[in-house]
Amino acid sequence: MEQCQQVQPLVDRLKKSRLKLISAKLNGKVGDREVQALAAEQSRIIKQLIVANSQLETKLYGMLTTEQQRKMDELLRQTLDSGL
Repeated sequence: MEQCQQVQPLVDRLKKSRLKLISAKLNGKVGDREVQALAAEQSRIIKQLIVANSQLETKLYGMLTTEQQRKMDELLRQTLDSGL
């Protein structure tokens, strides 16, 4: 699946960045600059993951029947109404 090929490297990069931060904390060598750089990197990766997820949701939505789309829309409205 092409979506998995696009997303997996991002997930791997995010994991690597998180492990770098944990390692730096454990070694007592975590400075503000390094934390900011890792946070910025993680932010960029998460942004790309959100975009990829949205694209996948759009593709999947297009595959649904009209009735399934109505049900999905209702679930989304319920989510909005609940304040999430």
